[in-house]
Amino acid sequence: MWRRACAFFLSTAVLCGSAFLAVQRWERAKEKLFEYTFSADTAVICRYTGTKDSVVLPGEIGGKRVTAVSDRAFYENHAVRSVQFPASVQSIGAYAFYGCAGLEELILPSSLDFVGQYAFSQCPKLTQIEIPGNVTEIAEGAFSGMSRLERVKIAGVFRIGEAAFADCPKLKTVIFSAPVQTIEKEAFFNDPALQSVTLPGAVSYIGERAFGYVCGQTIGSAVRIADFTLCADSDAAMNYKCANGL
Repeated sequence: MWRRACAFFLSTAVLCGSAFLAVQRWERAKEKLFEYTFSADTAVICRYTGTKDSVVLPGEIGGKRVTAVSDRAFYENHAVRSVQFPASVQSIGAYAFYGCAGLEELILPSSLDFVGQYAFSQCPKLTQIEIPGNVTEIAEGAFSGMSRLERVKIAGVFRIGEAAFADCPKLKTVIFSAPVQTIEKEAFFNDPALQSVTLPGAVSYIGERAFGYVCGQTIGSAVRIADFTLCADSDAAMNYKCANGL
């Protein structure tokens, strides 16, 4: 009896130990999908190390909320086709998804506040982008060089950076569903399919060649799009139209 009891407890311990090790291995494998850093109560995803083409970013790591995707986290990752963000992400860093040649599905979270420099530049398969209403800034070149981008909807942004949507040859529809305060120079430069833009509310600043211009035949030159129209009533918009013959 005693020997049978010992054998039973030993086998149970072995099974439990095996289960524990299996869980530990699974946890480690799960964590290896991402490299990350912690602050006092938040986590930042620094790099994606997995191989899946459909990526779901965790809302928490180690009990801490994931609030940002760091610079170059998915830089030139050609395997990723879709990314799902948790509702906690507020910031996407510079070059975070730059050159993701396979990325074709992108839904930005409503919690997002900032999109960094060239964050989604050179992503040739994306055809539409919707900027949620909590975003305050789209940095320089954030969505530039997107060869198939056709439609952009901006729910509300304080500042659109220089060349943010430049060099998008198929971009033909840009919808502003809320006022924007600042549009930096060449924000929509060299977008030949974009023939008309309507800006609601009072825009305080529009930089040079922000709308209605494409590259000229010589380096650094620009040519105005003949039939481009800008519909807006603010002083900054009127000054831009007058200065550029729109």
